[in-house]
Amino acid sequence: MFVQTGSIGNPGTRPLARQRADARPTAVDGFGDARWYAMRRAGSRKPATYRCPFCRGHLPALTDHLLVLPEGDATRRRHAHTDCVARARASGRLPLREEVEPRRPGPLARLLRRG
Repeated sequence: MFVQTGSIGNPGTRPLARQRADARPTAVDGFGDARWYAMRRAGSRKPATYRCPFCRGHLPALTDHLLVLPEGDATRRRHAHTDCVARARASGRLPLREEVEPRRPGPLARLLRRG
């Protein structure tokens, strides 16, 4: 889809910029290649703007959003819109650790298994 730009004497067209909520997160740092993800609410008073890895849209730090950590690695964390994370979770593109890896037995189960 194109939108008209320019003046009457100098018409032009350019592609319509769209945010794609279904876009795969970038794999530059392995973010999109992780087997599972951990998530938590983000809260910051730092005057920063982040870029959501799902829709590529701007994300002011003072708005409600989530931190997404691929395989629990905080060095590869990304800030994301809550709605984008919800859509990615609903489509199955953002599995949690509990969904991918079996839960480890508790201390009592480990003791009973030894004996």
